[in-house]
Amino acid sequence: MTGVRHWIQYLFLVCLGSLVVACSGIVGNSAPSIVETPTEQFQVAILLPGPKQDQGWSQMGYTSGQLIQKKLSASVQYSDNVKKAEQEQQFRNYAKAGVDFIVGFGGEFIKAATTVAKEFPRIRFAVVGSEDSNNRNLGTITVNSDESGYLAGAIAAIKTKTNKVALVGGEIYPHTERQSKQFVRGAQSIHPEIITKTEWVHSWDDVEKGKAVGAALIREGFDVIAVNADLAGVPIHTLAQKAGVKTIGWAVDQNNLAPDTVLSSMVEDFSVAVLKAATLAQTGRWEGKQYKFGLQEGVNAIAPFHQLLSETEIAQIETIKKNNHDRQDRLVTIANVTIANTVWQILPTLHIMAVFIPKIPSNINLAKRNPERGLEKRSIRKSSFPLHPFSQITWD
Repeated sequence: MTGVRHWIQYLFLVCLGSLVVACSGIVGNSAPSIVETPTEQFQVAILLPGPKQDQGWSQMGYTSGQLIQKKLSASVQYSDNVKKAEQEQQFRNYAKAGVDFIVGFGGEFIKAATTVAKEFPRIRFAVVGSEDSNNRNLGTITVNSDESGYLAGAIAAIKTKTNKVALVGGEIYPHTERQSKQFVRGAQSIHPEIITKTEWVHSWDDVEKGKAVGAALIREGFDVIAVNADLAGVPIHTLAQKAGVKTIGWAVDQNNLAPDTVLSSMVEDFSVAVLKAATLAQTGRWEGKQYKFGLQEGVNAIAPFHQLLSETEIAQIETIKKNNHDRQDRLVTIANVTIANTVWQILPTLHIMAVFIPKIPSNINLAKRNPERGLEKRSIRKSSFPLHPFSQITWD
């Protein structure tokens, strides 16, 4: 009977531990993080899907490496134009060479990274633009695509004269699909009856296919086209310029591609996000989970308007940005309240368990993050688990 009691005590404490993890907002499972203190120069490798000077996605990956080299005094290597058939071997080569942190710059690298990460559990891997981490040594770095999609839709709707706006995407991933849906919502927030369309190139580097998609949209009368297709989308800006159509760039400020045409760009500064991730890896705090950044973290931004929008239009967009920021804060608050309510619903059950487990310590400390006072301990007495959310709870 004593053995059974000890086993029940163990299960009870495990439940409490899980509850603390859930309340702290940690993403991923309870697998331990890789913790190592670097004794030599930190080594990083970045795999790019396209040329490092493509004026788009791959160039941002290259810029990320330069920032890491500057800020962390790291040794950074690059492989650009990496084809899918080469991905696993590239990851494997860097891992065998003992590179500390290996980054696949694009969601297309996730399958290869997942395979190789299993082979090298002590090497830290990251994939930018994916959401499929393993919560051990393979983490993912994403941005809030909803924000950029919504803002692009709003800008397009503000500038359209034909009431027809479009988004050209590269490949279809969960986050690019969400981005497309938010583009529609953003446009409809300005003109509820606006006509919207999303076309996929199904490639990030097929320039001819991208050109064909853009030409078709121009023929159909879409006069503002947002382009998130990396190298494949570059010729669309030139086509638009010739046709008198406006565009919105992506990833970096692409106004230089067609100065009188590119109204602005949805900057997703992954260099900042990747730097944050590399810092975690260098200091032994890499958890192999999903890391997500947006406007609040300075990763998402709207590029300058280059005098292509009026002051009134710019003010309208700034209001939309602020409202979106406030909405995100409300969503976080709602989520926290939901978690708190769930905790208080579980506590009576834990109280009943405590009654029948006399050897549990008289005080159980649950860590709770207080936004004003940092991480503090909340003390809950076994003999008086509260049946009401705020009864008999004190801050130590």
